[in-house]
Amino acid sequence: MRNTTTRRSRREFEFSPPPEHSQDELRARRRKSLPNVYRASFSLSGEVAALCDPLAHRISSGDSSTAQRMTPAVRELGAAVGSVVAGIAKLIAQRDAAARTRGLPVEQRGGAQHALVTLAGRPADPELTTTDVASGQWVGVLVEHARTYDERLSDLLGRAHPPSASALRGRPSISERVEDLVRELDGAASELSKRIDSGESLTAASARTLTSTRSDAEQRDARALLDGLGIAT
Repeated sequence: MRNTTTRRSRREFEFSPPPEHSQDELRARRRKSLPNVYRASFSLSGEVAALCDPLAHRISSGDSSTAQRMTPAVRELGAAVGSVVAGIAKLIAQRDAAARTRGLPVEQRGGAQHALVTLAGRPADPELTTTDVASGQWVGVLVEHARTYDERLSDLLGRAHPPSASALRGRPSISERVEDLVRELDGAASELSKRIDSGESLTAASARTLTSTRSDAEQRDARALLDGLGIAT
């Protein structure tokens, strides 16, 4: 007699959808290289805010020169956000191009789709000033830039096949392609965090040096005063 219970449980496991994680959980799993599925609930602007807000707070908490030192690195992060948004825009353009050319003969679709994606263009990158960096407003600039594609990205993810779906025929899913793009943000945010760490270490070292220099000068003045009074030190 066949063990139908075991076969049924295996079949149910194979076709059961993966658990749905919160955006914070997705981020934590991504950093541990664990598999993820990005669904319609994922917000690109929310991800930008979550990655950038803590960094902006650290920069704004620094001295007046911190913003100037960190501006180039913040602009690099801004460029990464621009790159990710452009990648999302391309995924959406590819989906739309496929829908518009569905009625064409197969041999004509590829060229037509490429032309449509080309004409869709690339969104302009966000621009950040030193004033934006000093005030922390640079986060809002980047969040708003990402927000322009939130709704369309949600629709794209909501309609897409999950990773490893048979319909994909071995091609990467939209979820996986979105995660690859978001990893660019992780890398840029991590680099900015390291630069802030380096700046904080440099500031602390400078403060210790200044304190030591002042202490040495005060001791020399004290010895000179006592020597003038004939008091041995």
